[in-house]
Amino acid sequence: MEDHTSEQLSALVDDELHGPALRQALERLRRDGDMQGRWGRYHLISDALHANLSAADGSSLHLRVRQALESEPTLLAPRRKARLPLLAKQAAGVAIAASVAAVAILAIRQPDIQPGGDAFAPASVAQMARPAHDMVQLASTGSPAVAVVGQSTRGRLNPYLVNHNEYSVSSGMQGVLPYVRIVSNEKAK
Repeated sequence: MEDHTSEQLSALVDDELHGPALRQALERLRRDGDMQGRWGRYHLISDALHANLSAADGSSLHLRVRQALESEPTLLAPRRKARLPLLAKQAAGVAIAASVAAVAILAIRQPDIQPGGDAFAPASVAQMARPAHDMVQLASTGSPAVAVVGQSTRGRLNPYLVNHNEYSVSSGMQGVLPYVRIVSNEKAK
């Protein structure tokens, strides 16, 4: 329906409608505001195609744009900011890394502060010293206990030890065997 209306309007602009079709198109044009707007645009397109546009219609638009551009002042590009040399950037990076390391060391080596106590109070040497025999426990001189493991137990124990080493997260990567430190129950060859 819309295509038929557009075709009728285009034919009306080109003076190709006659008789009842002309009367119907004019009646629809009189009632429909949207169609009146399209009528004006179609006439403008037709005039542009036939070079019937006056100077007031915008043919001097390019001249006005050119004059406006020529009347504008020329802007110069701002100066580039001086960039820091590579050595200064590297020195700044090292300084930041050193600061972070110093803060980490100081944070780790905090003194143990007891509630209600003074962390920096001097302690007397007599209170701190203990006799050596209180701190050392002597080992028994008996023979060490050795478990004798049979061949069938070794066959079950070795896969268990390998699985344990594989799934322990000692290396930081679970599922990767640390072949350098693997425990086994068999004698080395």
